[in-house]
Amino acid sequence: MKSVHYGMRGNHFIFETMTLNENNSISPENITCHAPEAWSADYIKKIWTEIEPKAHASFFQSWYWIDPWLTIAAKHVTPLVFKHGDKPVGIAFVGRGKSKDYRVLSFDTLYFFQTGNEELDSITNEYNNLLVLPDYAVAVSQALMNFVLKDRKFAAADRVMMMRMPENLLPRFQHEGYQTKIFRNDEAVIIDLTKAKEEKDLFSKSLLTKIRRSVKYYEEKYGKVQFERADNPTQAQNWFAELGKLNQSRFRALGQVSSWDRKELVRMHRALLDRYFHKGAAELIRVRAGEKAIGYLYNFLYRGRVYFYMGGLEFEKDNKAKPGLMTHYFCALDHWKNGMEIYDFMAGDYRYKYEMGTPGDKMISVSLDKPRLKYRMSKAVSGLKDLVLKMKGAAKTAAPQS
Repeated sequence: MKSVHYGMRGNHFIFETMTLNENNSISPENITCHAPEAWSADYIKKIWTEIEPKAHASFFQSWYWIDPWLTIAAKHVTPLVFKHGDKPVGIAFVGRGKSKDYRVLSFDTLYFFQTGNEELDSITNEYNNLLVLPDYAVAVSQALMNFVLKDRKFAAADRVMMMRMPENLLPRFQHEGYQTKIFRNDEAVIIDLTKAKEEKDLFSKSLLTKIRRSVKYYEEKYGKVQFERADNPTQAQNWFAELGKLNQSRFRALGQVSSWDRKELVRMHRALLDRYFHKGAAELIRVRAGEKAIGYLYNFLYRGRVYFYMGGLEFEKDNKAKPGLMTHYFCALDHWKNGMEIYDFMAGDYRYKYEMGTPGDKMISVSLDKPRLKYRMSKAVSGLKDLVLKMKGAAKTAAPQS
């Protein structure tokens, strides 16, 4: 186990910059879109790796993510390749399936970087966006909407759905042929590692007190607390399996489904570790006390940003034990020492995230619906539902107090 320097100061991805340097003078009409029926991963890789170094991209637009995702998604998605003349300037994937409103109305739906298969789409990507050269971002986004509106293969679809996309990107995709509905809001939580000059600057005094108390508890019970990073792909795979056992145990105890209950998700992430662990794209972290494992973290590393994706923790009954806070503390501290810039908990409304970090980028899930009868019916049902809720609220307020 060792500590690896992944720092890339000055080259990290800040999502607010996605709207900068966009050339609005390029018309969508000058962008062509090709949706090949037959294609190979090598064909996609050539285009992807040509655009990616120049694009404003998160880990989820990197080839590190897309390549293993295609191992389970390729049969269910169609690539869309955008060109300006002969020059590739953007690329995206579209899947197709059914979405439902109020469990009754069914919509033929195009999914942006999803398959349309519920099991496969449990593999969550965030900061969703197509891969595009910055000067073409607006034109390619509009060309995408024009294409799926008119192309014979896609034109029959009722809606386009985009999950967990940065909120500030929505104007690019809004189109006169579609009605926009935001149906979910998410917020990333981050630790800005660049703001800390000293170790004590990373966290509040109250949080550090909890962590010191937790460390003392574990060391008195099990032995010295140690932070470790997997050295090689084999060790990473073994720790990933141990993480999975803890993750399953925790969620099943709560009566919920664990990510590790989804075989295709596990298969994809094992492929990611096999192919890209040695390139520093992912890491497995373990914190232990003596010989007892306390917590495992599975993170992605890209352009100076640490993306926490999945964890497995061994919980104790004593409330002095804080395995999650402690594991993330040692991991964030190590990345601060090694020059990373952002520690990203990503979306998910959990108390510990806000205890350790601050609000980051806002993400939205959006449906862009064609103004057909089904859409008008859905809108009417939504309006009726809102009215009923208001009436219930008014009745509760007006009820006499005993």
